[in-house]
Amino acid sequence: MAFELIWEPEGVVIQYSDVVTDDDIRQANLDIFDDTRFDTLRYEICIYTDITALDRSSEFVRWVADFDLQASKRNPSVRVAVVGEQPLLKGITNMYRAEFELRGGTWGQGLFDTVEEARVWLVIKD
Repeated sequence: MAFELIWEPEGVVIQYSDVVTDDDIRQANLDIFDDTRFDTLRYEICIYTDITALDRSSEFVRWVADFDLQASKRNPSVRVAVVGEQPLLKGITNMYRAEFELRGGTWGQGLFDTVEEARVWLVIKD
């Protein structure tokens, strides 16, 4: 498994590492949405700074957008911050954002180079 979930009082941090596959992202999403804490979740911080490769298909990006749209009906207040500098990650994140918004998704989303920038955007104090 190329991820670790770190639960915080109002959110969750997903720390990805090594080679991140569609299955890793699918499992992280399922673990979060199946947890009772999801109902009161305010934010997710997805950290990709320690990855060596990102193996993600266009079809899977659309699947995540659909999956998150269903989850947003259960908790419409989540904000998602993606952290990483890789050009591919930025392209995939922008594709996801477009797909999610096209489907009517309302979660706030941001893309940042550092965790600190993400926390400022989310207004989270350490």
